[in-house]
Amino acid sequence: MIAFGVGGSFTLAMILPLDNAADAHDANAWTAFVMGIGYFAGALGPLLLGILRDSTGDFRLPLWILAAVALLMFALSPFLQPHHHRRAQA
Repeated sequence: MIAFGVGGSFTLAMILPLDNAADAHDANAWTAFVMGIGYFAGALGPLLLGILRDSTGDFRLPLWILAAVALLMFALSPFLQPHHHRRAQA
């Protein structure tokens, strides 16, 4: 269940630059940054969790790490306020 939430938030994170950018140039720069970091983490995450599983012999530690990432993303979500940014521009 945790992976569904983290995977869904990954998809939503890909569109955040479009909601928070001031213009098209900003949106392009932020999208490139988010996609670069996001896909790097998306590729590295399963590898690192697999290494942890192999070294510990079970999935407890990798699942706790997924839960911690999900909680961190949840805790940071109130700071993502695209409408607040737009009001500041007007």
